[in-house]
This record gives sequence, C-alpha cells and structure tokens, in this order.
Amino acid sequence: MLSKIDPRYYLTIALSIAVFTTPLGILTIKGWAGYHLFICALLSMMLLWMNRQHLSKLDISDQSQIRIMAWILALPFLATLAAQIFRNEINLPALDSPARFIFAIPILYGLMASKINIERIFVIAIPLGVIATYLLIPYLPQKGWVLDPTGRLATYSVDPLTFGKIALGLGLISLFIAIENIQKKIILIIAFLSALIGIHMSILSQSRTGWPSIFLFLTFLTLHFFHKKISISKKIFLTLGLCIVVLTPFLTNPKVLDRTVSAIQEIKEFQTKNIEKNKSVEMRLSFWRIGAQLFIEKPITGWGNDGFKERLAAPDFREIANQHTRDFTLGAGFHSDIMQNAVRSGIGGVLAYLSIFLVPLAFFIRLYLKNPSSQLMSGLGIIYVCVELISSLSTEVLSLKSTASFYGLMIVFLVAGSLNTKNQSPT
Repeated sequence: MLSKIDPRYYLTIALSIAVFTTPLGILTIKGWAGYHLFICALLSMMLLWMNRQHLSKLDISDQSQIRIMAWILALPFLATLAAQIFRNEINLPALDSPARFIFAIPILYGLMASKINIERIFVIAIPLGVIATYLLIPYLPQKGWVLDPTGRLATYSVDPLTFGKIALGLGLISLFIAIENIQKKIILIIAFLSALIGIHMSILSQSRTGWPSIFLFLTFLTLHFFHKKISISKKIFLTLGLCIVVLTPFLTNPKVLDRTVSAIQEIKEFQTKNIEKNKSVEMRLSFWRIGAQLFIEKPITGWGNDGFKERLAAPDFREIANQHTRDFTLGAGFHSDIMQNAVRSGIGGVLAYLSIFLVPLAFFIRLYLKNPSSQLMSGLGIIYVCVELISSLSTEVLSLKSTASFYGLMIVFLVAGSLNTKNQSPT
C-alpha cells in the first residue's frame, strides 16, 4: 500500500478520478474524450516514471499480452504513416485520429503499474454516466446537431449516429453490470435504470448504426447464462426475460419499425444502374461500391483523404453514383471505418482496422473463458467491442478524433481492468 505522502499515491488517485469521469461527459461536453485521453496519458507517464520497476514484476503472460495490445494500438498510426510515405505525401492532420491510439499505450501500462480497481469504478461510473447524460440533455446548448430537422436525439457536439451507438453500448454494458451485481441492490437498480435509459436514448436517436449488435449481445447473454452453474429452468427464464427487456422497446416503437422496414426496402430496391440513390441505406451501398473500386485500383498506397477527387469524376463512377453521393465521400467520408481505411491507407489500413477490433475481442473472449474472476470486466469488453465493431460498418469509429479517443480509452481501461482483476483474485 502506498503511503499518503508518496506522490504516487496522489497520482493514482488522480488517475482513478480520470477513469471514473470518462463516461460522465462523453455525450454532453465537447472534447471530453480527447481531454481525458491526454490527462490519463500524462498521469500514467508520471506514474510509470516513478514506479518504473513494477512492470518487470508482472506475470510473463501479462507482459506478452500488454505488448501485443500496445502494438495493436500503434497499428492505425503506423499504417496511415506508411501509406503516406508510399504516396510521397505527408499529411499531418490525417495522422491526428490514429495518433490518439498511441496516447492510449502509456495509459495501459500506467493502469497496470498502479493496479487501479477499474471494475469497482466502472460498475458505478458507466451507469451514472448514462443517467447523467439523460438528465443534462435539456440544459445543453440548443445548437449544432440538436437542431436536426428530423427530430433525432443528439447533443450540440455529438451527431445522432455517434450518440445512438455510444448510448446503446453504454446501456448494454450497464445491463450486464446489473446482471452481475444482482445481490447488490443499489448497483442493480442504478445499472438497470441506466440500461433502459441507454436503450431509450439510442431509439430516440433513430440511429440504426449499432442496432444489429443487440443480437450479438443477446447471444452472448444466452451463452453467459448457460455457462453458469444454475438450473436449466433458471437459465431459460433469465434468457427469455432479458430478451424481452432488450427487444420490447425496439419492437414496440413505431420509429424503429419504420426505419427497419425502410432499410430492408432500400436494400431490396437498390439497383446498380440507377444512380439516383439519395436515401441513407442506398447511399451507403453506393459508398461501398465506390470504395471497393478505389481500393482495387490502389491497394498498397491508398488514395489519402481526397486523392481520388478527379477519379470520381470519371464516366465509370458517374454511372454508379450521382454527384451528391460522390461529393459526400470527399466531404464526410464513406460512413464505414473499413472502407474509409481501405481507400485512404490501402491494405495496411484494412489490417489495422481489423486488428484493433478483433485482437481485443479475442483477448476478452479468451480471458472470459479462462478466468471466472475477471468475467465481469472481460464480458464488458466483449459487449463494448461488438457494439463498436458493428457500428463501424456504417459509421466512423476510428476515423474521428473524439470517437477514436473514446475507443482507445475504453479498450485500455477494459484490458487493464480485466488483467488487474485476474491478478488480484485468490489463487
């Protein structure tokens, strides 16, 4: 135990507070994730300097896993930089979002060195963050995305797509926290309320971005219940009960049903020769066609941010997408992380994209199956990555500074929390 006069004690307290407050303002305060990323990185580097002997005493398997995770976090930056070098084009602004994951690396090591109990922090911080968001929305500045004429729920600094998928992710995480703390009545009530609010806010955002991840979540919950040592009847009851709780708000909401039906209809009616496609799903399908063709043409170097502008004006692209859709890819991107990275950074961007989702997911699944004491944290990791991975197919998670900062923070929090919980468990 650190002495209270030891500066490391106060740095650890400060880092714990930073971890605790990260979910509180992510949807309500502009730049919140970026500020917390830099603050956590600075505190972690100071802790590492003062306690630089600690990491050498880690379990060998932990050292290996942390190194792998550090390299994975570095991949988006390295892939983007390598593609720029191959194109003989250094674009510093394009390196900003990938660099956010670099800042997450010292945080991972700092959290391991300080042995902060992130599980204890998260079971309170995440539910409170969702509830606080819902309560603060009426008092936020009425500008920006709030003025969306379609009436979709958002805040002045967070668009409906991002708002919806983060609200859903934190809501589903809260539900898992409630399930795993069923004996702790206060946490159970707060977390369950947070889950309902998170799902409700996601529905109000009308963002279909993360909705398909609900089925992955329910599949995970079913396997989780059947993994427990309880009676078959109880397993079935819990599974059906949670399916009803999660699906009922979606299946009974007219806007959800309308947007789901319209999405299916747009997919069915999508015609490759009809370029007048201005509806949401139709445009996304066109983005994928445009992106796939651009990737095939420059699979190694990629095109950079706007290097394909003249190429989009060619007759073959005019045949598959209208001017508005083609211009949209230049101004607002491809609304898909995998396509965004494929076009801008080539195969390296695709590999970095896949790695930063799939490697942490594999880590959490492996730890969940091997170590019962860390099942809460590793389970939260599985849920979070699944929601972000599904969302990334139709919006930007890695490509925006704010979302990249938040994803980097959440991954290192969950990885360090899982390992710290495992190491603190009785042998």
